Amino acid sequence: MVTTKESLFASARKVLDLIPKLSVITAGFALAAMTGLIVAEVVGRGLFRVSIPFSIEYAEYLIPVIALWGAAYALSVRGHVRADIFVSRLSARPRLWFDLMGYIVGLAFVIILGIQTVDLVVTSFKFGYTSMYPLATPLGWARLVLPIGLSLFGLQLVVEIVRMAKLVFLSYKY
Repeated sequence: MVTTKESLFASARKVLDLIPKLSVITAGFALAAMTGLIVAEVVGRGLFRVSIPFSIEYAEYLIPVIALWGAAYALSVRGHVRADIFVSRLSARPRLWFDLMGYIVGLAFVIILGIQTVDLVVTSFKFGYTSMYPLATPLGWARLVLPIGLSLFGLQLVVEIVRMAKLVFLSYKY
């Protein structure tokens, strides 16, 4: 079987299109888990006067999964909140340029945040940081979701930059 350049790109595109879908599914499970933890805590305290020691702590750890892992999907479907009062008055081509520049600036910001969160995770593992809660959860594992989520979001930004660059420079249909 001869593999052509086009089929390689088609396969890569399928994988890249799958990433935001998997990340939003993960974010959805994290949201369900967080909701379950909080409901269990409220019911446990209200009905049985028993607290679940890890419910609030682990619910807090799920927030970055929900926000960052869901961000890749939101970007892929253009679901992010957009403040385009000025840009909406421009014609199509300058608007594409503004979007492309916004994606590039966003990617730079995500890279900086990603580097910082990797440093945070490494430091947490190196010094054995634990949470202040009763379970003393090792924070390295809890913080690992930050660079993973930023990586997923950054990868989706790269995909969007390539798509937008094709529109700007090659006038492909969006």
